[in-house]
Amino acid sequence: FNLDEATKIISYVNKTGYVTAKIVKSIIDDVHRKSNGQLSILVIDKCTVHRTKSIVVYATSKIIHIVYVPARQTSKLQPLDVKVFGALKRCFRPYYEKVCNFDIKEMTYATSYECFMKCSNDMDTSIIQSAFKEAFSL
Repeated sequence: FNLDEATKIISYVNKTGYVTAKIVKSIIDDVHRKSNGQLSILVIDKCTVHRTKSIVVYATSKIIHIVYVPARQTSKLQPLDVKVFGALKRCFRPYYEKVCNFDIKEMTYATSYECFMKCSNDMDTSIIQSAFKEAFSL
């Protein structure tokens, strides 16, 4: 286990905010590299670009099986993803865009942590509380 490798945070952004085939292939390459070419499973949503024949063939060539989260189930299966991480992503994006200038780049752990801390300080705690209540039906 390489701690330096584990602490690298790889983020993918583009000007539109939409995932492209280039980004998905980069993710597949990262999974392949980090798994040392061993059989892997990539769990992703059913975004159109994730399901194209070229992506499926590319993943298969890298010994990666794609498993899709059922459509329209994110809010039920991952309520924190929708409410908490969605709000965090909206806050994080402007800062991150300045750092990466919309390129596919690796961001250091320290820079990512700094971004996260700035954004988490700006987040409304009621969003987090409401998401936890919904997630655990409290």
